[in-house]
Amino acid sequence: MFMALSLRETSIKAWILSSLLLLLLRVAFSAIRAEDTPGFDAAGTKAPTSCDEIRYLLGIAHKMQTEADQNVKIPKEMQTVASSLALAALIATDPNRRAAFQAMSVRQRQLARAAQNQVPSTNPKLYKATVATTARAFQTIVIRKLKISTIAPGPAAQSKNGGGIAQGFPAESTIYTKNTAVTSHLHDRVNCNIDDLNGDTKIKLADI
Repeated sequence: MFMALSLRETSIKAWILSSLLLLLLRVAFSAIRAEDTPGFDAAGTKAPTSCDEIRYLLGIAHKMQTEADQNVKIPKEMQTVASSLALAALIATDPNRRAAFQAMSVRQRQLARAAQNQVPSTNPKLYKATVATTARAFQTIVIRKLKISTIAPGPAAQSKNGGGIAQGFPAESTIYTKNTAVTSHLHDRVNCNIDDLNGDTKIKLADI
């Protein structure tokens, strides 16, 4: 009976330690990201058209919003790791291991507080940049709707002049021709699909 309990206790400790290692690995590669993180402009060279630019801008906005959301989660994950380390220290039987886990727990809580202190100064910049980038994308969409792509003479329409005879204008039998130009806009000529940022296009979210 004693051996069975010992084996069970050992397996529980092993599970806790393995879970702790997984948390440490995940948090070790996490860091508070600011708006000046390099790499976002690498895909910009692939955006020669206005449609590509829209996709690129929306991709950047998505990335910055994701980073801001992640910044909020990182301190919480670090606190979880610190609590797990403290628990590991409690169940450790070896004094050296216990001291090591306690030291790691204290250090992890310090890192969590430092990360939490960065969020108020970093995230507002990311949110502001996200709004500005999204607004620029919207402006480009509007420009595409307004920019004339082609212009050509439309069909001529003839009609009689039926007014102004008393004022000395041409007689009613006078025929005048009216012609309205036919225009097409960039939005109508070139379709711009922005629904799927990972679709079959030059600008992909994964490349930004």
